[in-house]
Amino acid sequence: MGDPLMVLPRFWSFDADKHIDDVRVIGRDASAYAEANKATELEYYDIVCAPDYGPIPIATP
Repeated sequence: MGDPLMVLPRFWSFDADKHIDDVRVIGRDASAYAEANKATELEYYDIVCAPDYGPIPIATP
């Protein structure tokens, strides 16, 4: 599966320390994928979802 958002790493607890770098790479790939597609996702939300659910709330610190 080539979509990093659809890959959920699962490891036995005794084996997890050997795979932590793999998990970090998957997380970075997922973040990069999300950032690359953010504008398209927001446009889709505005067209399809906003009429029913309203605009996405703006996060305030």
